[in-house]
Amino acid sequence: MNFEEFRKTKEYEELPKGQLYIPDERCLFNTARGKVAEIGCLCGRSAVLMSYNAKSVSTFDIFENYDLIEDDKQREHYKDLVSIFPHSYEIVKKNLLKYPSIEVIEGTSEKLPIYASLIGYFDFIFIDGDHSYNGAKKDFENALKALAPDGIIAFHDSNVHEEGMGVWKLMDELKKDARYNLQEQEGVITLLRLNK
Repeated sequence: MNFEEFRKTKEYEELPKGQLYIPDERCLFNTARGKVAEIGCLCGRSAVLMSYNAKSVSTFDIFENYDLIEDDKQREHYKDLVSIFPHSYEIVKKNLLKYPSIEVIEGTSEKLPIYASLIGYFDFIFIDGDHSYNGAKKDFENALKALAPDGIIAFHDSNVHEEGMGVWKLMDELKKDARYNLQEQEGVITLLRLNK
């Protein structure tokens, strides 16, 4: 089933809430394959979208552990987001219970390489956690350690230039690095592949 057909189904209507634009949903649905990891899951919408074509999805989130966010603006942004989209560990686990290929893991991206050493490298990693420059860079560095050689990393909000958002700055740096091939997608996602 393609994404446009999926959008007409009851399953699509019943997806957990989230903050994704239709082009971003399409990108995740069409691109996520194999073993998938997600950094930052909000209510689980993106994890479910990716699970339709993936073998498995491991989603990592700090949930209500606000002190793990180092950037003050990002911490306040996250608290505001949680007030609109409540997503405690228990709520997300309940939302995703009917999707056996999704595993919910409480913690930061620092757990990602450790987890990959236990279960194997990931084919696709979606970074949608701390959107500050330092937070996005830390998530990227951890994702690189857990990525399969032919894997893809997707960055959410990669072209958003609002105050406190620094993913775009990381994208500018990575575009200049010959080790990486970046492809902006319709919406606010950029895909990164390793150059060989």
